[in-house]
Amino acid sequence: MTKPDSDDLFSIFRLSTGDLVDQTLVLLEQENSHHYKCRDYLRSSSSSSSSASRVSAEARAKVARWLADIVDYFSLQRQTVAMAMAYVDIFVSLRHEKAASEARRSVTKFQLLALVCLSIATKSLEVAHLDVETLVTASQGCYCADDIREMEIIVLNALQWRLCAPTSLPIAHRAIALLTKVVPRLKNGATKHSSLTSCLVEFTR
Repeated sequence: MTKPDSDDLFSIFRLSTGDLVDQTLVLLEQENSHHYKCRDYLRSSSSSSSSASRVSAEARAKVARWLADIVDYFSLQRQTVAMAMAYVDIFVSLRHEKAASEARRSVTKFQLLALVCLSIATKSLEVAHLDVETLVTASQGCYCADDIREMEIIVLNALQWRLCAPTSLPIAHRAIALLTKVVPRLKNGATKHSSLTSCLVEFTR
């Protein structure tokens, strides 16, 4: 169940062009803030001569799909997955955090991190939260409750409790809304224009 004040797509489409531009600029500025900076840890991993257990782009994609399956099972919003993976990327980008280094080197640790970040994201974006027992079940016993609680404390402290990381979805939604306002309506009327908008919206879901 989504919080009532979440980023509602249809409300975004009703915003004026000026408001959309202002909000997009704020999101982009926030994305460039040093608090939310990410480095390309996947490129570093692929060029490393370490073991095959090191996290790769493929492993990250699989973990993200796993989180999406969990979110779909509990009828939560996909934006929660985007937020969780943003937390993951920011955390793993930290150079002087021991747990971040371990998550870069181990898919098992990376998966635990992602699961914990999903839990944190639900507390920010959803009415229904994923409790520790649910996370243990979702991991099929790979992680115990203590593992999850300990990692959550580490992540929150490392991120300094800055949990408003921008993701690509809010920016994309506003870009699409701007596009529908700037691009002239098609000669054949609003029907095709509405169909185009629907396709673009569906693409970002």
